[in-house]
Amino acid sequence: MSCNDVLVSVADIAPVILRSARNVLTPGFTTGERVIPHYQIQYIQDGFGTISIDDKEYKMRKGMLCFWGPGTKHQISSDPNQPLIILGIQFHMSHTLQPVGFTDFSGFPPVTIVHAQARVEALLRDIVKEYMGQRIYWEESAGALCKTLLLLLARQSIMSDGEGDVSWQMTEMILKFIEENYREPLTNEAIAKQFHFHPAHVNKLVITSTGVSLHQYLMNFRISQAVELLLSTSMSIQEIADAVGYNNIHYFSRIYKKKVGISPTMTRRQALSVK
Repeated sequence: MSCNDVLVSVADIAPVILRSARNVLTPGFTTGERVIPHYQIQYIQDGFGTISIDDKEYKMRKGMLCFWGPGTKHQISSDPNQPLIILGIQFHMSHTLQPVGFTDFSGFPPVTIVHAQARVEALLRDIVKEYMGQRIYWEESAGALCKTLLLLLARQSIMSDGEGDVSWQMTEMILKFIEENYREPLTNEAIAKQFHFHPAHVNKLVITSTGVSLHQYLMNFRISQAVELLLSTSMSIQEIADAVGYNNIHYFSRIYKKKVGISPTMTRRQALSVK
């Protein structure tokens, strides 16, 4: 907090929306370093990437939210292999257009794993809709939605009582373990055993971070790797199934089609037809 900040309680903020959009960053895209003179929220709706905030880098995935204030140096980069979809808003905290400090709250963390993902995402979509439509009273409506969003985030931060950083670090370790060992015959129990936790606790951490269960996250990651191998190698379907942790080609093909919408063979055929 700066000595020039206007002191307010969280309940007294009155956001003024300057811009809001759903942005799709193509694979491998980077925004370059930016500094903007107002507040920003960036929510990861889908995909993977990194966000640098004041030279500290964070790995980002679905369900994570970034917050920074005026004059903060930042840069956003998408994963090299898939797009990064972001719901973003730029705003002032009040009609004074000045930075604020809070009398009853330590401040918003730069990165948050959102607990109520469906509600937060719905609020952000509605803010984008109000900004894009700009119908009568849109500024008042978008400001009210933004205040509701900020109150939810402040409540989550206060109720976490310092436990958020520990959960964040543990979840990152779990997801990193999956991404490094997905070729192995992993189960919820085997993953939990690595971290000396009950499988239900590990599952809860992963759901909070990603919005999907531990089993679904592992399955989604395996299939994303399979797509990459289908498009970039000449490996057979059986070899690819083995490489991503499935020793039964029929089960692999069934899961693949359920997730992607077409079979592995059709994926490769379509890719070859456009070359």
